[in-house]
Amino acid sequence: MSQTETQRVAAALRDAITRGDYTPGDRLPRAEDLAPGYGVGKYTVFAALRILATEGLVTMVRRGGTFVREQAPESVVTRDRGVYSDERGWYFDPAAVNWELVIRPTTVTWQPAPPDIAAILGTTDDVLRRNRAVGPPGAERAEQLAVSHVAPDIAHALDLGVPYTGTGGIYARFEDAGYRLDWTERVGARMPAPIEAEELACPPGVPLLRVLRVTSGRAGTGRRVLSVDEILQRADRYAYAYRLRR
Repeated sequence: MSQTETQRVAAALRDAITRGDYTPGDRLPRAEDLAPGYGVGKYTVFAALRILATEGLVTMVRRGGTFVREQAPESVVTRDRGVYSDERGWYFDPAAVNWELVIRPTTVTWQPAPPDIAAILGTTDDVLRRNRAVGPPGAERAEQLAVSHVAPDIAHALDLGVPYTGTGGIYARFEDAGYRLDWTERVGARMPAPIEAEELACPPGVPLLRVLRVTSGRAGTGRRVLSVDEILQRADRYAYAYRLRR
């Protein structure tokens, strides 16, 4: 497939940034100065820069120029497929055991689940959504957003539609109801919604790591999905590492 002039210029600038011709924090030459070198007009260069801004490589400042975006330091979350609990409740990442609510309190709503989560829960009805923004103690911004989508019949039966569900959270309430719990996870990515980008201070063009944690429960001879947690973190700040055992 042939490239447009805009795509060609964007590819050349992308390569220059990748090679280190322009390093994080550098201001790129003005569009009118770049244009002759690529044999195009300045508006083609502007369009190419907008592509790179969408990709998160550069930041365009109105009347201030275009800058190579600083890369955030990355934290590697080592996930050992373990599930832990303490007096506060269940947790999955020992490094984040002391994280707490930041920015805002837990919000609780009833609304449709995203299509893939609705399919896992096996319902098209509104589900209980428990939305939390968490980070290290004293943090001024969220490092993780977590939305628990609870099957509607379970949410009603266990009275989970309140911000505080008691010691141990909803997993403890599932166990109180007689369910023996187990979990599966799938890791993917997606672009943030505007409110998610705001709460995570996510630069333009940066996707989110998306973990879907499915909580299933066995009671008697039956087993069913009780909830699906959607866990979101900035992909430029976090990477997941898994221990592999021979």
